[in-house]
Amino acid sequence: APYKVNMATTSATGGDVSSIKRLFRTINRYDPGNLGVFVNYVRETTEKGTYDLEAYLAVLKLYQFKQAKFDVETTRAILLKAMTAMPSNDFSLCLGLLSTAQQDHAQIQPLVYMADLLETCMFPEFWSYIEENPQLTEVKFLVNNAEGGDEGAAETEATEDGDAKHKTTTQVAKFKESIRT
Repeated sequence: APYKVNMATTSATGGDVSSIKRLFRTINRYDPGNLGVFVNYVRETTEKGTYDLEAYLAVLKLYQFKQAKFDVETTRAILLKAMTAMPSNDFSLCLGLLSTAQQDHAQIQPLVYMADLLETCMFPEFWSYIEENPQLTEVKFLVNNAEGGDEGAAETEATEDGDAKHKTTTQVAKFKESIRT
């Protein structure tokens, strides 16, 4: 029997992270119907400052299958998180799952540049770039109440952008701290 996780039971809404981790070990990790569960989990790892490469790769792989579902903010969050794992190759693994058009996206290109600065040990230039462009380390997630998103996290700020509701998670301090360690 296929194993699926209901969005209402994910850890972001009080459920069990182990259910999501078990899902990654099955063929259902490639089920586009699970994309919402995985994106919610990515949002949770971003808000809590945790890291799960397997989840990030699963989301990016599903974006390959369902390019119409591609979300630049979730992808930015994944790339920022992967950048914090340097000098491992996590950033390259994640970037490799993006199409050329996705890699060339105006909001993705600065992250590629930042990773290049880190990989080439140009640390003063990296920190100057971050200081000049602090918005690059901010992530805006779409809030979807139907999927049970948690709108009350302490480090988030709700904003309205036209008809779409966004949740902005400021990652500057957490990002700087994780890069330095």
